[in-house]
Formats: sequence, structure tokens, C-alpha cells
Amino acid sequence: MDKMKQKIWCINSEKLFSKGKWNGLKRDDLDYYYKLLNTEGEFRERGLLENDPAFKQVIGQVLLQVGNKFLIHRVNSYGGEKRAHGLWPILVGGHIEEQDLNDRKDIVTSAIDREFEEEVNYGGKIIRKDFLGIVYIEDENPVNHVHVGLVYRFVGDVEDVKPVEKEISDMRFVERGYIEENIEKLTYWSREIVPLLA
Repeated sequence: MDKMKQKIWCINSEKLFSKGKWNGLKRDDLDYYYKLLNTEGEFRERGLLENDPAFKQVIGQVLLQVGNKFLIHRVNSYGGEKRAHGLWPILVGGHIEEQDLNDRKDIVTSAIDREFEEEVNYGGKIIRKDFLGIVYIEDENPVNHVHVGLVYRFVGDVEDVKPVEKEISDMRFVERGYIEENIEKLTYWSREIVPLLA
């Protein structure tokens, strides 16, 4: 199926920003926004959303931490978003899809768990999951204007991970200092998360 024909979860921008717009990582009133993104979203065709800032595509993102190290990888030329090629995310994840509707979990939790499993093959156990915040950036990059991200930290017990997706290269665990020294190489959303690594 053409991914632009795929229906993905999004939310009307007026609903999302009814309490005011923010720029960066939102850390307050998270229960409200989590419920809002779960219950007030809707499925729309991705191709119609790519250039429409009236709706925000909801993206589930995971920061994987083991001890004092964090998972990082490079987006290679196989990546679908050309403007991300060569950049280094400290987050893995993706869109919320119709398959994420199930009876056991809410749609956001279901999507985040699925995306993590689809992007990385983790050989350890996830011992904790923390909801860190909601990221939205409005800058010169038009891609940022049509996406909003829910960011989770998954804490694992061992450094045993392999990429599943072909657009992921050079995946490894690094310490916070390395990430801070290379912050300009990170993806835009990843840069917003760096202060939380301390």
C-alpha cells in the first residue's frame, strides 16, 4: 500500500492548542494532553496531512536508556523523510495506525509498543516506562509544523539491540556527554530531549 494513502492518527490543531501553543517539549498538564490525543484524534489519509498544518500527525517516540547510556542511531538514505537523512535521532518510533486500535490498550500505548518492536530488536527486558512529555516545534522546517510527538523513556536492563528497519544505521548506546557534544547532528525533536538526560 502507498504510505501516502495510509490512514494515520492526527488531531485538529485548534483542539490541540486550545489552551495555548508551545514550542519545544511540554512537561506540564500531561494527563490532559494524553487524554486529548487519545480521544480527540481521528484517522486521515497521510498524503492529505503532509502539508496541512491545520492537523498534527501524532507520533509515538521512545528514548531507550540502559544504565547511564542512551540508544542513538543514524538515519541513512533509505529513510522516507529526506530532510532527516544523515541526522542522529535518540528516539525511535512513528505514526499511529489503524492496527493500533485494540481492546487491551489505548491507541497511543498500543502504537508506541508496536513501533518500538518494529524498529528495534531488543534482547533485554523493559523494566520501566516513563511518559516524558509532548514535543512540538514551529520553526523554519515545515515538517515540524505538521507533527506532534509523545515522548517516552523505556528503561532496559542490558545493551542488546539490533535495528529492524533498513533506514536505521550505526545503532549503539552512548553516554550523555557524547550526545551533548554532537547535539547539532541530532534530529530536531531529539535536541529537545537532551536536557532530560541529566
